[in-house]
Amino acid sequence: MSTKPGAIQALVKDELDAFEKFAEEYFEKILGGVVLAGTTRGPDNDLDLKIQLNGETVLVSCKHYADGDNAVGADQEYDPVSAIYSNGCTKFIGFYSTVPSAPLITKLEGLKSNKSIPFDYEILKNSDIESRLLDKDNVVGWLFAARYFPVSYANLFRRFVVPIEHYKEKDLKKITSTSWRLDGPFGGTSSGAEVDKAQVVQKANDALTNNVHASFFSEALKDAIDCFPEYFKYRADADLQALENSDVSPCWDRPLTYESERDCSVPIMVCGLWSFWCPRRALEKYLIFMEASELLNDPPDSKALIIARAQLSLTYSSFLSPGNIALRSSGKYRDIFARLTAFCQLSLEEYKGANSASFRGEAGERIIWNFKVGEGLNFLFDRVLGN
Repeated sequence: MSTKPGAIQALVKDELDAFEKFAEEYFEKILGGVVLAGTTRGPDNDLDLKIQLNGETVLVSCKHYADGDNAVGADQEYDPVSAIYSNGCTKFIGFYSTVPSAPLITKLEGLKSNKSIPFDYEILKNSDIESRLLDKDNVVGWLFAARYFPVSYANLFRRFVVPIEHYKEKDLKKITSTSWRLDGPFGGTSSGAEVDKAQVVQKANDALTNNVHASFFSEALKDAIDCFPEYFKYRADADLQALENSDVSPCWDRPLTYESERDCSVPIMVCGLWSFWCPRRALEKYLIFMEASELLNDPPDSKALIIARAQLSLTYSSFLSPGNIALRSSGKYRDIFARLTAFCQLSLEEYKGANSASFRGEAGERIIWNFKVGEGLNFLFDRVLGN
């Protein structure tokens, strides 16, 4: 993931010093380096930053072209070999708000291949800088990006799911005066006195988008099952390293329980996950669990019990709403539910056979397993897009 194109270039348009300050913090907070020396301006302008990084002393050359998207040329790095040795460094790093030019790369590669004087280099261009800032496991980088690029940072999740617009109306082929054909996956023939071309194309694109998301959904589903393995089962004779969706099922018969050591409400989380297979059954399981948790001492056929059950249904049915699940989830579970919701498939197969085993092993161990590579993307292998 990266910021909005041009975010690094737009950092500050009137001060190179600000870019060098950004570089200094970047090497310290994102890459874990130690700044040994800051900017010095000598006759040969040979040092921007001197950093202790990964056991090496590196010279950092900052180049920030604020007035355009120009590449860093070979003449902008006049003598990098002399620069590193005169400053007691062992490596040259170009830290650029744009990209290096081809002549500059050729120059640096030539210096590196010259065995008479040892020389090593690395280039951190704009896309490299941004991708490291937004590494999914680096919260410091995210906060750093929010401070330096607030507009681009705010735009990151403006669209979480991007619909695929593979088919266009021009792809529809007229067969007869009242029928049209759209070739390719999820296409087909449409007939009628007045065929709504836009609607035909939209439905095909929607179906294609949904199926392309199948692998994303499977990955999120695996993360969900691994969080609550005892509440899911698989076909016992299936290949554990290549499970299909049809090999997996909720453990509908397993009683729901509160688990104080967990960082969530297990019944809500589990029933929320089960609802991707069958919302009605998941809600029934949750209502039965909550009813069993209440002290209802009235006779089974009493009017009070009927009223109590109706009130429970109204009260607790909302507990499985997306909003309530989000409120009761930590970041890990929110991530899983967000991906499952965003990439949800139109239908989810379920293993209904008797020969099943729990994802929590007999000895209580977690089962090591994976979905089959490309699960849900069979259409890509059966038919080629556009054919």
